[in-house]
Amino acid sequence: MGASRVLLCCVVLIQLFAGQTDAQRSSSPWQTLSGDAPLVIARGGFSGLFPDSSFNAYSFAKQTSVAGAALWCDVQLTKDGAGICFPDLKLNNASTVEDVYPNRQKTYPVNGVSTQGWFTIDFSLGDLISNVKLNRGILSRTEKFNGVYAITTVEDVTTQIKPAIFWLNVQYDAFYAQQNLSMSSFLISASTTVSIDYISSPEVNFFKKIAGRFGRNGPSFVFQFLGKEDFEPTTNRTYGSILSNLTFVKTFASGILVPKSYILPLDDNQYLVLPPKSLVLDAHKAGLQVYVSGFVNDNDIAHDYSSDPVSEYLSFVDNGNFSVDGVLSDFPITASASIVCGASHHHRKNSSSALVLPRLLRLFRLMLKTAFPWVGSDFSHLSSLFASLVALPFTMLTTLGLDNVFVCVYAMWALKVCGVSLLKLWSLLSRALCFFTCMGALSVLVYFLSSLFASLVALPFTMLSTLGLDNVFVCVYAMWALKVCGVSLLKLWSLLSRALCFFTYVGALSVLVYFKAHQALLHLSRVLTLLRKTCSIVPQELERHNKPNVKFFVSTDYMLSSLFASLVALPFTMLSTLGLDNVFVCVYAMWALKVCEVSLLKLWSLLSRALCFFTYVGALSVLVYIVRFYLSIFLFFTCSRQDTLWYNESNYFEYLLMVHASVDFLVISKNGASGEYPGCTDMAYDKAIKDGADVIDCSVQMSSDGKPFCSSSIDLSDITNIAQTPFAQRSTHVPEISSNDGIYTFSLTWSEIQTLKPAISNPYRVYNMFRNPNEKNSGKFILLSEFLNLAKNSTSLSGVLISVEKVVYLREKQGIDVVKALLDTLTETGYSNGSTTKTKVMIQSTNSSVLVDFKKQSSKYETVYKVEEKIGDISDSAIEDIKKFANAVVIGKETVFPLYDDGFIIRQTNVVEKLHNSKLPVYVELFRNEFVSQPFDFFSDPTVEINSYVSGAGIDGTITEFPFTAARYKRNRCLGTKESLPPQYMAAVAPGFFLNLVNVIPPAQAPNPVFTDDDVTEPPLPPVTAKSPTSAPGTSFTNAQAPRPSGQTRLTLSLRLSVFASLLLL
Repeated sequence: MGASRVLLCCVVLIQLFAGQTDAQRSSSPWQTLSGDAPLVIARGGFSGLFPDSSFNAYSFAKQTSVAGAALWCDVQLTKDGAGICFPDLKLNNASTVEDVYPNRQKTYPVNGVSTQGWFTIDFSLGDLISNVKLNRGILSRTEKFNGVYAITTVEDVTTQIKPAIFWLNVQYDAFYAQQNLSMSSFLISASTTVSIDYISSPEVNFFKKIAGRFGRNGPSFVFQFLGKEDFEPTTNRTYGSILSNLTFVKTFASGILVPKSYILPLDDNQYLVLPPKSLVLDAHKAGLQVYVSGFVNDNDIAHDYSSDPVSEYLSFVDNGNFSVDGVLSDFPITASASIVCGASHHHRKNSSSALVLPRLLRLFRLMLKTAFPWVGSDFSHLSSLFASLVALPFTMLTTLGLDNVFVCVYAMWALKVCGVSLLKLWSLLSRALCFFTCMGALSVLVYFLSSLFASLVALPFTMLSTLGLDNVFVCVYAMWALKVCGVSLLKLWSLLSRALCFFTYVGALSVLVYFKAHQALLHLSRVLTLLRKTCSIVPQELERHNKPNVKFFVSTDYMLSSLFASLVALPFTMLSTLGLDNVFVCVYAMWALKVCEVSLLKLWSLLSRALCFFTYVGALSVLVYIVRFYLSIFLFFTCSRQDTLWYNESNYFEYLLMVHASVDFLVISKNGASGEYPGCTDMAYDKAIKDGADVIDCSVQMSSDGKPFCSSSIDLSDITNIAQTPFAQRSTHVPEISSNDGIYTFSLTWSEIQTLKPAISNPYRVYNMFRNPNEKNSGKFILLSEFLNLAKNSTSLSGVLISVEKVVYLREKQGIDVVKALLDTLTETGYSNGSTTKTKVMIQSTNSSVLVDFKKQSSKYETVYKVEEKIGDISDSAIEDIKKFANAVVIGKETVFPLYDDGFIIRQTNVVEKLHNSKLPVYVELFRNEFVSQPFDFFSDPTVEINSYVSGAGIDGTITEFPFTAARYKRNRCLGTKESLPPQYMAAVAPGFFLNLVNVIPPAQAPNPVFTDDDVTEPPLPPVTAKSPTSAPGTSFTNAQAPRPSGQTRLTLSLRLSVFASLLLL
């Protein structure tokens, strides 16, 4: 018998230590094989900007990547056996070798294919180092760094750069073997002086050569998969067939490197084929790590990602089903920021419930079976988790003067109700006490959930009353103390007071142990500071703002304990506790019958009511306490404005406290989410709201019957299929609007406009880049009134931005008063009455006269002045004029960061600073996700661009066609505060840094002009002139000039209507 118990205890210990590994893995926010964050692998360093494998590429990658990122080197051998880092077997694609050695081109068979070029094996290391320089390998990237950097050797990278992790890729071992050069011999020799962490290759035979030659602490081997139809040279099998036998790969490698399409393939239209392939899960099951190649920012990616590379990374590392173990990227800064700052870790719950809970239940079964042999063995139901709480009384030696009420109540229940003898009771208590005293502490530390349950011992004493049930626990304790122990009322009050005080102020400690024992002290200080500030600061702020009705939520009953206090409902929601016959209900029944002399009928009524109440309403109580907890946190951040809580990515509790946005700026849509749907349509606006826009916009146009509606252009041929309809004959020439013919909104009635198909904007079709072709004609145009009602009914929007242009022409030539139509619509939709809607209205125009007229007619709305031209500075007098009629200013991106040759930023102007000094918010347009829209300084990453404008230049809002990208940036967890700096991969770009790096002096050219008060001042708006019923719209050629639109000459490049319309429908 004794031996069997010792064996059982050993089994329990094994379960404990075995479960510790699972618990640690499941507590990780990552679903990688190891539980660690995915590895960032910089292919050739920062090869998206600098030449691949150059010194600056490696150095910059190390500086701007997450700590522990790997530097990737494609190892090639020279004819004298030296190892260099170069992206290809041939030198001519990414170096100046053709210019230096024009006559040394040769032809070799490479994997059975005759290949011509300048091969590394035809040059000595001296030939290459001395004379050949590196070039860009992809022509769409900048040529400014061509011919600057020398070729680097494997030894150079490790000695000069000192990477944290060094990854060597051997692509052509078989080719070098055919030329009597041994790659394996080079690697073995280099490993004596070079720290090699990973070696990858697409050749099976190569791994057989090096197997066992690096010792126990050698590098990890990763098998690289090429195209599924390509043949592996050793086995003569396709990589697709090898993929179906991962156990074979496991015999010589610990991981696999696959293209993105192996996991998330694309269809013929460049959309993802969902759901993802099961490769990652299958490989993890086989014990193989999965690394993914092919991540670049400056290439057309799947339409599902809306040209946002961060979204692509997150789909591989943070999709809720799996995480790949590493990503191979030409832009490691984007990979680093995506993994560390952008991942939501929402899959934490999945891994915890999948791995920890079953093992915990098995452990509790063993524990209870040892302590209570008379307990049933069926613990498969989830309620068995609560049944394990019976073990808690025996983990407590004493309860600080309470003489362990739980043990006493348990003993009374066992003796009086179950008829257990004293000898049997002593045996049970001794065995339980011995077992849980010796092993309970270890269980609490290893199984973090049990520490949460341990804190429940405080619950009875933190509740003053339980919704009219007079707190059965306190009552039972009081009965026991008074009747059994003979404690006086004064002594009882003292004991209860001490317990209440102790558990109220100290109970939070056990909660903190639940999250991570080794961070308990740190969290305790944070929580106590938070509680102190919540209790002292928030009520004062609320009183100052006259909000006494909210003060209830932040009273000093301490929000942490209130969450757990609601769990008092649990005993009554359990019909039975799997063989324990629900000790709580039994004790309550005994107390009611024996002490209070309640009749059986009355007892049944009480228990039925309690069971019904707590079964159906108990969940609501838990939710109320949770909402109360988070509302207290929210009020603390809102009222105290102290946003300096420390955050560590592995600390989920602190992450939950950070419920506010990390940065404060407005995300303003441009024609809705017009990068994903046709602009100014219902679908574009719905998507913008869903994506997290703070403000949605409407460019107001007028139909011939006077209906104001939203349209990104007054010319319908730009945005619809009108050229292919009978309305094409209404094309007119209006020189006040454009130098080309057009079909204008005021030439059609609203009902006619509704028959047109909207067309998505494709500003980069010249690069063969098209937006969301599946939705290119989706949605419908909406009236201004429908737009305003949509915004008013949204719970997430803070305002609307309404743009008004061409006002003078419409007044003089079409007899249309846009200002009046807009104000009337605002009144009709309830915006003129501030009590009807809290949505802020902003009126935008490039004409100061329009905004002055709005101010005269209504002061209820904010006005925004848009400066269209690129300016290098703004005069103080111009700012003073703008302040007279505008509440904010919109400027272009190049007004903040002027560009040299559309490639690199020259400097940062002082325009934003000057406007801020005059208390004018600054909104900047136009932000797009396509990499061709950004200068090279932003690494083809729209998030880097937004960060540089918001964190670097300090703008107050982004006007964007892709609101999702900007809204996600607001939630970025890595942005610094006034007290701390962000990590390098989230630092704003230094203006002019890269231009100075290439030693380019901008040519003497006229700088952007200074914006003066002459550019602002305009004559008043002319009166509305009745339109002649016989004149066709736009046929009148007048010399009358419209007010100067902020001093800029408008120039529109267009094609003939028929050609343009056909392109729109591509």
